[in-house]
Amino acid sequence: MSKQKNWTTVTESQHNWERDALDFVRERFPAHEPYRAWANFEFIADDGSINEVDLLVFTPRGFFLVEIKSHPGQLEGDAHSWTWRHEGRAQVVDNPLFLANLKAKKLASLLRRQRAMGKHRVPFIDALVFCSAEGLQSKLDGNAAFHVCLRDTTNRPGIMAALKSRNCPGLSVQPRGTFNRPMAKAVTRALEQAGVRPSHRSRRVGDYELKDLLDEGPGYQDFLGRHVGLEDTFRRIRIYLVQGETDPQQQVIIRRAAEREFRLLQALEHRGVLRAMEFTNHELGPAIIFQHHPKAVRLDHYVIRHKDQLTDDQRLGLARQIAETIGFAHRKHIVHRALSPRSVLVLDPESSVPRAVITNWQLGYRRIIGTKTPLTREVTATIHVEQLSDDATRLFMAPETMVDADSLGEHQDIFSLGAICYNLFTGQSPAENQVALAEKLRTQRGLRVSAVLNGAPEALDELVQFSTDPDVSIRMETVQDFLEYLDKVEDELTTPSNQLVGDPTQAKPGDVLPGGHQVLRKIGTGSTAVALLVTKDDREYVMKVAVDPEHNSRVSDEGEVLSKFDDPLIVRSHGVMTIGDRVAILMDRAGKTTLGQRIRQEGRLSLDLLQRFGDDLLEAVVLLEREGLAHRDLKPDNIGVALAGPDSALHLVLFDFSLSRCSLENIRAGTPGYLDPFLPLRKPPRWDLQAERFAAAVTLYQMATGAMPTWHDGVTDPSMVECEATIEGERFFANLRVELTGFFRQALRRNPRERFDNAQQMLEAWRAIFSTVTATLTATDE
Repeated sequence: MSKQKNWTTVTESQHNWERDALDFVRERFPAHEPYRAWANFEFIADDGSINEVDLLVFTPRGFFLVEIKSHPGQLEGDAHSWTWRHEGRAQVVDNPLFLANLKAKKLASLLRRQRAMGKHRVPFIDALVFCSAEGLQSKLDGNAAFHVCLRDTTNRPGIMAALKSRNCPGLSVQPRGTFNRPMAKAVTRALEQAGVRPSHRSRRVGDYELKDLLDEGPGYQDFLGRHVGLEDTFRRIRIYLVQGETDPQQQVIIRRAAEREFRLLQALEHRGVLRAMEFTNHELGPAIIFQHHPKAVRLDHYVIRHKDQLTDDQRLGLARQIAETIGFAHRKHIVHRALSPRSVLVLDPESSVPRAVITNWQLGYRRIIGTKTPLTREVTATIHVEQLSDDATRLFMAPETMVDADSLGEHQDIFSLGAICYNLFTGQSPAENQVALAEKLRTQRGLRVSAVLNGAPEALDELVQFSTDPDVSIRMETVQDFLEYLDKVEDELTTPSNQLVGDPTQAKPGDVLPGGHQVLRKIGTGSTAVALLVTKDDREYVMKVAVDPEHNSRVSDEGEVLSKFDDPLIVRSHGVMTIGDRVAILMDRAGKTTLGQRIRQEGRLSLDLLQRFGDDLLEAVVLLEREGLAHRDLKPDNIGVALAGPDSALHLVLFDFSLSRCSLENIRAGTPGYLDPFLPLRKPPRWDLQAERFAAAVTLYQMATGAMPTWHDGVTDPSMVECEATIEGERFFANLRVELTGFFRQALRRNPRERFDNAQQMLEAWRAIFSTVTATLTATDE
């Protein structure tokens, strides 16, 4: 083909389908002025984003940015999303017109700033989507078909009709601007001045070349990155677009969003969280390198694609996975705030047991109650919610988040969980827009599945409504409440199969595992294991199963540690077993509630329970020290409350020893607030038994006051200032105020050498406090 002077190919396409689409237009493209075209280039917009353009066309009838899509088969969808179907397979994508429109606006803004346009007004750039596959059957209609062109045929106008005569659904009859030869020349010079360049495929972040754009949102773009040395190694690269912002305040907002997301992710090692591997800098702004899952699809696309094929088990399974991951984050004092189907990836969409991971934590925060270290510091919430979220996400966000950016709490994620559950079971978004959502919440007092789904189970309807109630005081309070209600939904929707299950992590109530243990319910999922409540021979046990084979060694190590104990203060293990490719521990149940749940519900303990539970905790720590072992994550949520002893009184039982074999050099292992904030000051920085006693002291303080201890102003990292713990003596029982104050001042000293020398000494000091009590201890209703 002879080269046309008015057709500029900036970069030769690497794809046959794209070259074919461009050839279709070029072969029919007039060679005279003012027609001009530019194919395959990129530009960096004013906001710093990298934008690839398939085709830009200037004609006497308009200025067009053309996005090329070339999927064969059948196309259907609406104004928000499209579904391509071919040979029995379906692919769901966002309507590409949104991205094309955004690129057109960014390009117009960039051209306006060029010297060549000084005397000219940049014509309006219309976005078009060219679906170029031959024989494509388009079922788009209404506004879904706006600005969409196919190939021109004898009976159907297509892309050329749109470019030459504006014959395309949604295009205005008259173009906006001047379209003559002088304007064509001015646009050409402006493009040169703007730095139009070849494709971004040669761009790099660290050791990774940027390939396809995977997704983008407010202030960031996600690219596929391929390692320059290991060509079969891919990562998801998120670039936060700081440098392109001209407003210094906006630059700060976006940079902080990047730092906030990465810092939060460092505390979230969980199979339900997309793993952030590295934080680095790029010429456009901060970049986060994530693990890449090539088959992953966004949850909103997954629901559209599989809407009619999803089983109740799959919907329930996804809802449970997402809720358990958010529950894990809440136990780390982290709240997501912007949870939606757009922030959930389904990793294996064709599997009968799809797996979900959560992304997009940049609006989240971490509140550290009490102690902080440089490694577990507080991550504050942003007030710039609207600037860092898009319209689709805001439909799943709690309404109070949009009204008051300072309204913080786990209740925000509870609303989002309910809205996602609504989407999973109805296949619909909560509303068309925020105005409609607000009206629906006001009139229905929450989202109602029954308003959309005939015959919706009552438990499902109540779960969604109670978790999305606009009145926070009525809304479900915790993820645990949500999961317990989800159990009721599962009971109502599914019938126990009573079949032997090979993968215990996917077991449902009623299923029987190899070995004859029947599942009663799933207790929860952590970073390394799934806990199941099971029964055999009329006795209940807890089975802790590795989440995947990679974590078998962690579970096996924990089982080995537990095997060394035969004491009622440590949860009793009945051995390690292998089920399929997973290692599991069978153990007794450490009570029906945890110490953490009791403190959250009732506040500080009564005097007799404080004495008894304090004895239990410190005796357990003494036992661990005697055996040369450590728990490494002592906290109320890892301590059960169970009836024990000859008098069947309440006692504590330690469980979850999953960190007990953690390296001493790892001073981040554990839970913020219970980690010794002065570990980084050790010479060298290593975990030690003083850190174990510190966690025990913080737990005792919670038992005695219902609150966490604080240092200095409660905000500053205590290792950065010379300070001691603030002991709020007025919170203690009056007759023990002096003794308890002295105990905690010593147990929480900044200098570990000034604390108790060992757990036995700490236990004796605790017992000495209560030996001074002359009043009769108040009887407790147990």
